[in-house]
Amino acid sequence: MRAGAIAAMLAAATGCGYIGAPLPPALNIPVKITDLRGVQRGDKIILEFTPSLKATDGILLTRLSSIELKAGPPPEGPFDLNRWAEGATTIPVPDTSADPHEIEVPVAPWAGKTTVFGVRSFSPKGRPSQWSDVLILDVLPPLLTPVGLKADGAAQGVYVYWSRQGSAQGAQWRVFRQDEGQKDPVQLGIAGENSWMDRTAQFGATYSYSVQEIEKAGDKTAESEVTEPVSVKYEDKFAPAVPANLTAIGGVKTVEISWERSTEPDFKAYQVYRAEGDGPMVKLGAPVTNPSFSDTTVVSGKTYRYAVSAIDDKGNESGMCPAVEITAP
Repeated sequence: MRAGAIAAMLAAATGCGYIGAPLPPALNIPVKITDLRGVQRGDKIILEFTPSLKATDGILLTRLSSIELKAGPPPEGPFDLNRWAEGATTIPVPDTSADPHEIEVPVAPWAGKTTVFGVRSFSPKGRPSQWSDVLILDVLPPLLTPVGLKADGAAQGVYVYWSRQGSAQGAQWRVFRQDEGQKDPVQLGIAGENSWMDRTAQFGATYSYSVQEIEKAGDKTAESEVTEPVSVKYEDKFAPAVPANLTAIGGVKTVEISWERSTEPDFKAYQVYRAEGDGPMVKLGAPVTNPSFSDTTVVSGKTYRYAVSAIDDKGNESGMCPAVEITAP
């Protein structure tokens, strides 16, 4: 029986607010624990709940004598809380304080099974509270922590990638980033492949990235442990795009060249290159900001080749565009 079906039966069965035999008149009976929650993470199920010293008749108890935490499969037929509890396994809870509890349960005994968890507390005289609302998990085989995490700067952002580590078809990964000086990582999104391009990264900043595999388990989500973070300082080492569509036209004692304007946000200038005949390309004057250049140093009848590169505001220079050749008129 899957978790969703059990939850539906529970909703119907709890319409009057209580399952099982009526409790005796309230007398130093702890109030019900109302915040039982849990998640499958790696090879453990992490359960959290908060007992209370408050009693159902409004007084405060001096202490709790014990806390009973159980896990087990749903019983056959309509869900019955008492029948589930009779057949469930007790999970030790050594701390009987009213502080928030976090209990780790091994996945292995429950892997591949729908498992019901419930908790209740006992007064100093051994009187039990009602069972908490149960937590139902479809427990999966443990998800392995991703390996080989790397983060490299790219022109479009920071490229984060990792190995799949035996992931199932349709696996997903949470991607986290922690900015320098930030207290905790922030989830950037969920990747459907084992890579992520962080297009929100800013040049000059240092970031730490980590990832976690996740998989749907009924109406809940199982997850792996989070990887150790990897850090990268995102520096602008990336040249602009190579200029395109260079043309050359002969004029009166000149050669006029032009090309498409660069649209790079950090564009600064173009560098024009010229070669005479089959000679090497050399810089022709200082960089220019307009996508055109008039070469007035040509000699009529000589053959020239021209090319252009783009430069950004950090001094990164692109390669030269394909050269054009012209004989000066």
